[in-house]
Amino acid sequence: MSRRIFLSFLIFLVYGSFFGAELEYNVSVSPEVVALGEGAEISVEVNKKVRDVIPPKGTEFDIQYAGISQQSYVSIVNGKVTSKQSIVYRYICIPRKTGLLTIPAFKIIDENGKSFESNPLKLKVEKRQKIRQRTTDPFEELEELLIEKRKIPIIMLKFRPYKQKVYQNEPLVVDLILISDRKEAFDYSYQEISPLRTDKAIFYDISSSIEKSIPISSGGYYEKVVKRYVFYPTEKGVLGIAPPGIVAITPYGQIQLKSENLGVEVLPLGSGEGVNYVGDLSIKSEISTNSILLGDTIKLKLTLEGNGNLKIFSNIFGKLNIDGIFISQEKMNLEFEKFLNNRPYFKGEIVFSIIPQRAGSFVIPPVEIFYFDRNIVKRKITLPSYTINVNAKDTLQISREKFVFKKVDLNRKFRFILLNPFVIFYIALMFTLPLFGFIYNNFQLRLKTDEKFRKKFFASKKLSRYLIEAENHLKKENYKEFYISLQKGLFYYLCDKLDIPLSTDFKQVIEKLAEKNVEETALKKIKEIYTQCQFAYSGKIIKENAGQLLAETKNLIENLKI
Repeated sequence: MSRRIFLSFLIFLVYGSFFGAELEYNVSVSPEVVALGEGAEISVEVNKKVRDVIPPKGTEFDIQYAGISQQSYVSIVNGKVTSKQSIVYRYICIPRKTGLLTIPAFKIIDENGKSFESNPLKLKVEKRQKIRQRTTDPFEELEELLIEKRKIPIIMLKFRPYKQKVYQNEPLVVDLILISDRKEAFDYSYQEISPLRTDKAIFYDISSSIEKSIPISSGGYYEKVVKRYVFYPTEKGVLGIAPPGIVAITPYGQIQLKSENLGVEVLPLGSGEGVNYVGDLSIKSEISTNSILLGDTIKLKLTLEGNGNLKIFSNIFGKLNIDGIFISQEKMNLEFEKFLNNRPYFKGEIVFSIIPQRAGSFVIPPVEIFYFDRNIVKRKITLPSYTINVNAKDTLQISREKFVFKKVDLNRKFRFILLNPFVIFYIALMFTLPLFGFIYNNFQLRLKTDEKFRKKFFASKKLSRYLIEAENHLKKENYKEFYISLQKGLFYYLCDKLDIPLSTDFKQVIEKLAEKNVEETALKKIKEIYTQCQFAYSGKIIKENAGQLLAETKNLIENLKI
């Protein structure tokens, strides 16, 4: 009895220490000595989720949010394995003056609303020349001397999210900022050598909304928005975004831009089962006619506008089951419309074809659409009901004009009436349509519920689109765009087939293919194609072998077994 009491008490202590633990945090800066204009990274590490982290403000420095990440530590002491997990909020501090700067406390608010303040940080800021005098590596001194003599600019890329936390499917706008210590850097030519990569989100490039502007000076650096994206996170947790690889073509040679990945916390939607849309929304519907003859088709058009992921409503009538009515739909036509009050708005159109299978009167019931507005308040839009009258054609007159009746005597026992082939086809169609409908519905259901199947199914379609795009560029002799499309198509195809995130490194893709027992010759050919495309980004475009490379890629994909 006493043994059970002791065990219960021990479990209670462990439970209380884990779930009732006080918030632990650590704020640090690295490096502690920087040159004027350089950035120091400030890490705010906490042992559990917090509601918010508020950085300090000052006139002597500028602090910018750089993302969130998770860390795990494992230690073994005397054979005992202990693990620890933490969340790290990262910031970049850019000083505006030399000397010993004091960075005030960071304010941390836990999930219960309790506030904590860190200790102030010290950051020493020196001139570039002083920092160079402290180096002990003669080769480093020579390199810095040459760099200073040639005046090679510092050029960086940085993500700037409009929000640090978002809900699932809530629109997240992210700007890609070009930062340099030289204003002339914004006049250089830039080439994208690898695309932006992310998983657990749908995203669109809305760079057309960027207004023309001159670089802005901030803390000894110039910065300018060069690209803009909107993301719709599909899963809770941390959304990881890897920036596109970009090379600057400068008078000093080609410079690979430095950049950091972005992590944004994604919160789950607390209520509203099955509600996936978040944002502003308006839907209008119109029908071409209410009365038709049997055999004709009615068009029902939906016009959607909003700043959320409108693709969610691509199968808005999918759950309707109206006896005697067949509803098919075309692909949604989605276009970026405007960027208003820091919100991207899209416009989408879907045209549904309503095909009656018999004469009579049919009612398309009102459809209720639930969604969350920008304040995460549940809303409802009700589409109107439509009554359709389907009139039968004069079948007797049609039979007299078009059908030919013949009597055939076979062995004097049976008599058959041979009808027009159109009637035979119509009867066969009446029997096969339900079968095709059943197969199509099962296929659509699997596409919605089986993410792995959906990725593999669309992998070939995505690849085909990029190969056609590459072939068109080749015909127009746009060799740079040709290699970009070819590399994107190959990389996306392999990632989708292997069911791995698009943020995966190419070396890891090759390792995954090797684990799938892909032949060594195929792996070698994939590396050759990818490398040749990579060379094209740096200006070493091989025009003569472009057509042969496209043919080799097609042949490789046809014979590749994953």
